Amino acid sequence: MLKEIEAAEEIKNFLERNNLVQYYDSFLNLGYDDLPQLLEMSAEDLNVVIAEVGLVHKPGHRKRFVAALQILNSKSKHGEPSHFDTVAHSVKDKISTDISTFKTNVKKGDIHRFDC
Repeated sequence: MLKEIEAAEEIKNFLERNNLVQYYDSFLNLGYDDLPQLLEMSAEDLNVVIAEVGLVHKPGHRKRFVAALQILNSKSKHGEPSHFDTVAHSVKDKISTDISTFKTNVKKGDIHRFDC
């Protein structure tokens, strides 16, 4: 039980350091309560986590999360190549695609500007 509490605190501290603490409950509720487990995940599995906890809806948060894991992973592995490079490129591509789709939809008139 103590290990579980310490692991959950480690996730919470990691999210707090990266201004992502609002996702803490989602991580715990979905069973992602072990930071070393996240560091060992494949790029594909990490993208699933990103979607499940809701980071997928905010590209800036998604990018910050991936970058923070990438930094943590590189520190823990002392410069060894990481699969997080693949995830970072995947996230960047997804954001670019989202922006392109949005611009296309605006041009087609599918999305309208609202001035408040």
